[in-house]
Amino acid sequence: AVREFSRQDRPEWAAVARFAVLAARFGGPHRSRVGLPEAERVAAVLESTRFAATAAEARVMTAQLALERGRIAVAQAQLERVGPLRRRGPAALRARAWYATALLRLSGGNSSGAVRAVRTGLRIVDEHRATLGATDVLAHTAAQRTELAQLGLRIAINRGSARAVFEWAE
Repeated sequence: AVREFSRQDRPEWAAVARFAVLAARFGGPHRSRVGLPEAERVAAVLESTRFAATAAEARVMTAQLALERGRIAVAQAQLERVGPLRRRGPAALRARAWYATALLRLSGGNSSGAVRAVRTGLRIVDEHRATLGATDVLAHTAAQRTELAQLGLRIAINRGSARAVFEWAE
């Protein structure tokens, strides 16, 4: 798809196709082979397109890779680019931006702020979910909700609070 969209001089769609390849590798067994510079390039190119949600997802993915590799400053720079999306756009994008904000706050040692960001993201997902009927869209919001809840649970475990662990597990 990347080659075909490039051949057709459709750079925005080629960027989305590059992201699809990157996301597949990120979620698969060869995650460790995903290059951080490649992920940064894909995120930067997507940001110049009309695909704001895909660009945000690419930035979050890049930040997660950077955090896994101990590149905190790179991760924080990526997450800071997503943060402003918390206040505008579709609910799914705002919730993802709150997830990015939680990761950013956590990477800076602010676990209380991270928990507040996770709770805000969950509230947005839940409010949005209440308005939906289509099963495929509900499944997407369930995945978003799970990722937010897992981050909250991870923070609770790291804090050593049994009460908070039970709350997040619920």
